[in-house]
Amino acid sequence: MSNNSCWVRRRAIAAVALAAALCLPLAACGSPPTPSPPQPPPGIVSPDADAPTPSEGVTPDGGAVSPEVSAGPSVLDTPDPGQPVVTESYWEEKAQAGDGQVVADIRCTLPALPDDAPVAILAYYDGKSRAFRQEGEALQRSAQAHYEASRSGDFDFIPYTLEQNFMVSYNQNGLLSVVRDISVFSGGAHGDILVETETFRLTDGRTLSLDDLFSVGREVYRPRLVEAVCAFIEQNLDDYYANYRDIVEENFPEETFALTEDGLTLYYGTYTLAPFAGGIPRFEIPYGQLTDIWKAF
Repeated sequence: MSNNSCWVRRRAIAAVALAAALCLPLAACGSPPTPSPPQPPPGIVSPDADAPTPSEGVTPDGGAVSPEVSAGPSVLDTPDPGQPVVTESYWEEKAQAGDGQVVADIRCTLPALPDDAPVAILAYYDGKSRAFRQEGEALQRSAQAHYEASRSGDFDFIPYTLEQNFMVSYNQNGLLSVVRDISVFSGGAHGDILVETETFRLTDGRTLSLDDLFSVGREVYRPRLVEAVCAFIEQNLDDYYANYRDIVEENFPEETFALTEDGLTLYYGTYTLAPFAGGIPRFEIPYGQLTDIWKAF
């Protein structure tokens, strides 16, 4: 499929609160695909090559606290037969002070699967939605306190924002990979953004780990992945910290990975390999480099 990897964006985009911070580029026993070696030359995709762009921050424009808003079904793509049609579930809340000033804007877009999808996956995203709402409530309380302090302390207040979006990176061969970006601004010079991922086996809804994807143990596959990441970095040394090899090994992303049509993508966190302005490094390792250790299903 050519359009599985699509960012799901919120339905209404407001002005950017801190665009420089929030417009940066941006889990597994089961039935992973038995991919054919890709046609392009072996290599690792640059962190900014075809990288999905997270949604921008917002500067709310007033209004009372909004109840849950359903965006309605929105089909992201047309999957292969037997694969679920993934739509989006959206809600938004705005909190305002007694004088009407909006102090926080919380927006959440998560995958929505049909009712006949594995119960484990449905429960997983229901839990993510509830957890995100709790995070939003905590942020609203903090924003309210900051706003009141700004009024008495005579300093500027910028509304807080918390937003979650996602993309479906793979929806084939009995597997579903989802990448979620979470951006937050709670004062300071800029906001922050992080990536969370999950890969499911659709027969039973099990969340897969990296160990489930390989026919060898982690003592074999992990060094291979580390070397592949370092090989890319060595082509762009000026963009990364000098001790990149130690960082790649010590901060190996056991949980932040995703499948794509072409390879296995590893996501590192902000600040780990490069300054904040470098965004979230992502490295796509083509399946063709892993065929001898990729599990046959």
